[in-house]
Amino acid sequence: MSANSYLDILHSIDPVANEDLKAYAPFIVDGIKVGLLEEKVCQKILEYGHLVDNQLLVTSNEEGQAYVTFSASVTDSNNRTKILKTLTEAWREAAEFNTLAGWRGELFAIHGDPNDPRGFFFELERSASPIFGIGTYGSHLNGLVRTENKLPKVWIGQRAASKQTWPNFLDNTVGGGISSGCSPKEIIIKESMEEAGIPSELATNAVLTGTVSYMIAALGLEQSTLFVYDLYLPDDFQPVPQDGEVGAYYLYSFEEIEQLLLDGKFMPDAAIVIIDLFIRFGYLTPETNPHYQLLVYGIHRRLEVPPMSLARSS
Repeated sequence: MSANSYLDILHSIDPVANEDLKAYAPFIVDGIKVGLLEEKVCQKILEYGHLVDNQLLVTSNEEGQAYVTFSASVTDSNNRTKILKTLTEAWREAAEFNTLAGWRGELFAIHGDPNDPRGFFFELERSASPIFGIGTYGSHLNGLVRTENKLPKVWIGQRAASKQTWPNFLDNTVGGGISSGCSPKEIIIKESMEEAGIPSELATNAVLTGTVSYMIAALGLEQSTLFVYDLYLPDDFQPVPQDGEVGAYYLYSFEEIEQLLLDGKFMPDAAIVIIDLFIRFGYLTPETNPHYQLLVYGIHRRLEVPPMSLARSS
């Protein structure tokens, strides 16, 4: 990825226009849209439907638009999860979708069911999420170091050369997907130690600054939301790679990070978190960038899925 402007970067990461979404079949559960599927996926559901007694249906509404839903006999999250597990495992064995080559053995929760004790419609293998176009969630951390100037320096990780995706690209200090049953802050504390050797007594001080959201149409459709945290680290503390995810850490100024960003050195989700950081610290402003408002809109994309809900209404 190489870009000449912030807007180029954003468009290269999230090129999905709202008009493009009309080509996808909605995934409907209990009347709520939880995902968007390509036509190829609908065809594979029909082809493999016998494995799940045709309990995942491809049908159409009164306007003739195709959509995917469970049969009326499937009414709880556990059964939905089992049906999708059977299909995705069969697709993985038959190499039907490239994304399943990166099978994680990690479940993502699909939120929004008011009738489920956990608020889940179902759970799904992480690598299968683009196939069904569901909403996915992650937590990213900016490890900051105070300076004499207004702007801090930032610890930037370089992904290990052995990574299956985006090897050697630059990344945020810490980041990880939010597995089923975990909270955004729990992931930050866990990944801080596992990735960067940041002890929990430091990581617990991380401050949630908000979220960013975007779509990527690559191995399907990704509808992603990242919870963004800032953590000021002591001057004498240096993150150290722990689990092989990161090859090295570098302490950069905003100016150095900007050049690396414009040179296309960052992986997509990290680039969006960096743009958010620049906006929040006043490094990117309407006076310094003619596309400021488009950038603000662009990193807060409206997604076609229910939001994550961890707090249960009383």
